[in-house]
Amino acid sequence: MKLLQLNTWSCKLAPEIVRLLDEENPDIVTFQEAVSTTHDGKILDTIDSVFDEHPFTSRYYTPLVEFAFMHHQASRGNLIASNLPFVAQSQFWTHGTCATDFDYGDSGGYNIARNIAHVTHRLDDDTPLHILTLHGYHLKEHKLGNEETMRACKMLIEYISTLEGGIIVTGDFNLSPESESIQFINQSLRNLSVEYNLTTTRNHLTTKREVCDYIFVNDQINVSAFSMSDMIVSDHNALIVDFSVAG
Repeated sequence: MKLLQLNTWSCKLAPEIVRLLDEENPDIVTFQEAVSTTHDGKILDTIDSVFDEHPFTSRYYTPLVEFAFMHHQASRGNLIASNLPFVAQSQFWTHGTCATDFDYGDSGGYNIARNIAHVTHRLDDDTPLHILTLHGYHLKEHKLGNEETMRACKMLIEYISTLEGGIIVTGDFNLSPESESIQFINQSLRNLSVEYNLTTTRNHLTTKREVCDYIFVNDQINVSAFSMSDMIVSDHNALIVDFSVAG
């Protein structure tokens, strides 16, 4: 199976995301900053237009913020889509809760809400496969984390400690590999972004150069290939893992 992870940059380059999916043909995708709207015009690129071309069998979207757009509603959040059916789906909040009627000038701003989306597949041999994705708490000054990021990472590890089967955790964590928060996760999961020696997960659309996007796996995930796409589809680069699950 193949999984693709991407912070979509609010779907600013939605047609390029479609081309990326054309090229990679993943079985599972995990997206952050996925924008969706009930407006059917072409003024705002959305994840909906991507799924018009790549519908996937199952989709689970967890909005972090909701806001008015041209007399319609729009939202932005985390999303997991798959060509395999889900047997369960859930979310839990690591900071705040979904902000309705959102404005960036509101108290809390960019960090007003953070959650972790989780879906479960059950494979042909009855082995569970858990996919989780998150968009981490953002510190403008640096990517070294703080008490808030460590608290969220501890919540994540405590949560997955209750799961059985294969586990893949993905996302834009807004944390560098040197941060204590990422190193805490490394104690429980394989960090493929570090293991495969990525030096950045960003590109020329931003001045930032750190590794902040990750795919983590547990010991029941057999990794056959891991790479970072060089296609420009966002200010983040997509991460891609080919894997199987030990029964």
